[in-house]
Amino acid sequence: MTSLYVHVPYCEQKCFYCAFNSKAGSATLDRERFVEAMIRELRRRPSGRRLSTIYVGGGTPSSLEPQLLDSLFQTIKDHYGVQDNYEWTVEVNPGTAVASVLPVLTKHGVNRVSMGVQSMDPARLKQMGRIHSPDDVEDAVRLIRNAQIPRFNLDLIYGQPNQTLDEWNTDLTKILELHPQHLSLYCLQYEDGTLYTKRRDEGRYVDAEEDLTASMFELALDKLQSFGMAWYEVSNFAVSGHESHHNMVYWRNENYEAIGPAAFGRIGNTRYTEWSDVNTWVDAAMEGTSLREEEEVLTARDDALDMLTSGLRTREGISFNEIENRTGINALAGHESRLSEWVERGMAHFTGDRLRLTSRGVIVLDNMLLPFYKTIDAP
Repeated sequence: MTSLYVHVPYCEQKCFYCAFNSKAGSATLDRERFVEAMIRELRRRPSGRRLSTIYVGGGTPSSLEPQLLDSLFQTIKDHYGVQDNYEWTVEVNPGTAVASVLPVLTKHGVNRVSMGVQSMDPARLKQMGRIHSPDDVEDAVRLIRNAQIPRFNLDLIYGQPNQTLDEWNTDLTKILELHPQHLSLYCLQYEDGTLYTKRRDEGRYVDAEEDLTASMFELALDKLQSFGMAWYEVSNFAVSGHESHHNMVYWRNENYEAIGPAAFGRIGNTRYTEWSDVNTWVDAAMEGTSLREEEEVLTARDDALDMLTSGLRTREGISFNEIENRTGINALAGHESRLSEWVERGMAHFTGDRLRLTSRGVIVLDNMLLPFYKTIDAP
């Protein structure tokens, strides 16, 4: 295990579409106690494993006071250390004090920043409950570049309520004017418990039609390609060499440790989630008791389906030999003619034992996966 995910649950304001485990408007003393608990827990875990990737997400890590971030990051470095050519990503919000946290990031060698933009339309940002403006985004990108952090990612959301293809094109045009090396483009999901879902259920919002969101994805493919950016995962696009190494750990179903409220990790064949309630998590970490709210021991079938589901999201695809070597399951059996049909229809490439979906295939990923879910059984 050489990857670590750290979850910081605090935000200035809960976005109206967000179902992530985040807590808005927390007192300074709460954040101080949280960081103290995080540091105690990190020091209890096995040390000496130099990390290749670190991802600090949330929530909004940049909402922590700089001195708290400094203490947290110093503990990570002291306890684990990093490998050569490591990747350390921290999420920031353009509506928080980016300038005040950048010195902490550069001090500790953070070399990648991921920033939630979501839209470059002021009215749309207000509708989403975002606390920043397009000008804030431009200022934050300038500050990140001036701090000489070598890599950064920007997020956008499409398929928003009543959003048109022309509006999406305008969003893409404005974000590309900032010359990012990496973009994450997420199709809006109406999640349980969010204000967006409440408004949809009241009839105020309507789910975007699949044909429209497919057109938005295809528009992004064409537009980003002209800027030298290629898709390497269904929601992620990058200039060559700027792909997220940490996220590839997830998509390849490799081991990674997680720490923080509702953080989920995987070690061997065990997948786990830590306590989702922030106060419960902090109390357990301070007392040194177990932080795991749930554990799942993966079967061979679970593992094979995970490898298929996440691997086919990526441009590199999946190796049927790797799946069989790891799980003992021949996932290809019975699907040879189907794969030939997909290749003929331009939905996939199949060379040797490796299956890769094309941009046409990945748009209908769920349909492509369904036949495997129906046939794969544990040996």
